[in-house]
Amino acid sequence: MKTYRTRNGFTIPKENEDNLFGLNNIISFQEIEENISLIIENEYDTFVKDAKAKNIRFIKDYIKVKAPRYNSFLKNESILQSIPPNLSEDKLEEFLYKISYEARKEIDKNIQSFIDNKTINEKAISEIINDIRDKTAYDVDSLADYMTRRKAILQLFDKFLDADEKGTYKLEEDIHNIIFPLGLTNGDLEYENHNLWLLDERFISYKFIASDKPITSYSQIKSSKEIDLLLIDNSIYTEPEQMFDNPISFGDKNSGDVNSLVIFEFKRPGDIAYQKRKTDFTWEFSDLIEPYFDKFLYESVKKNWKGNQVNVKETTPKFGFIIVDNIPEQLVRYNRNKGWKATPFGTYFKMTPETNLHIEVMTFRKLLEFSTSRHAPFFDKLFK
Repeated sequence: MKTYRTRNGFTIPKENEDNLFGLNNIISFQEIEENISLIIENEYDTFVKDAKAKNIRFIKDYIKVKAPRYNSFLKNESILQSIPPNLSEDKLEEFLYKISYEARKEIDKNIQSFIDNKTINEKAISEIINDIRDKTAYDVDSLADYMTRRKAILQLFDKFLDADEKGTYKLEEDIHNIIFPLGLTNGDLEYENHNLWLLDERFISYKFIASDKPITSYSQIKSSKEIDLLLIDNSIYTEPEQMFDNPISFGDKNSGDVNSLVIFEFKRPGDIAYQKRKTDFTWEFSDLIEPYFDKFLYESVKKNWKGNQVNVKETTPKFGFIIVDNIPEQLVRYNRNKGWKATPFGTYFKMTPETNLHIEVMTFRKLLEFSTSRHAPFFDKLFK
């Protein structure tokens, strides 16, 4: 490179011709361009890699926190790399859903093709095993989404059991509505719109469920009593409309035998369960719920609203559950002396063999604890 005495210019050769003679102290435009290109390439490559890594972190955080239904994507690098950067959460959700939908559709198509194909060979078996593995991953994603909802319901239930800053507790009806909306039956709402699983998973399959409805609304029994939650099982019939002439009655003209009867009674959080006076603890837990069973068992007219017989017998399995906020020791002592037993789980129960009646008493906190414990293995596996 040649410099001028006035230092107002440079003479730079386009190419380093001196290199031909072993002289490499002259810098050419060719070398400058090559080095600048290399620097820009390295800087751009670093920028692109950083941007891609940042985008993948954003996607993973979104899936882990807000969309566990796409958990299987977390370990699929090709899918993560294919998602464009700078998407809003709404657009990202659309993109992820499209990928999931197309993949599930393709897997189902492959599995059906395997079933329909009469030619089975080693290659086909190998391919279908991979499809089944992928399908299992997507099914786990669906389970994660479902469990996320349940986890939120458990957290809400827990919150409802606490008093607010004014010391006010939620009403009994608020707790009730989380489990099963007041004044409705299972004919009025879909499976996903109630949370009977909080009580026990087994009750989800019961054919008739009524919540806080007068007994007269689903039978001809004359009573003003409103059961908090009534569940009736009749496994003889597979279709609800065969068992019920309308969504809030039970039995039919051929057979009204009830296989089991379950009644829940809830008491408001923050209140101590009492019958006569707040200072009177000389009453049995069963006083809160047994009169409901007596109506079904001993009422002279035991028909549904259309006049069909309803058969609740002494031998019919009957289960009563009483859920309260607090069980005072004085009340426990009185009931122990009346034949109530403590369970290892902190609840109390009594059985009446003559009428095949089992009643259990627990607190709301115990109910929440039991439900949370049942879900713990799923939560630990899906959200660890």
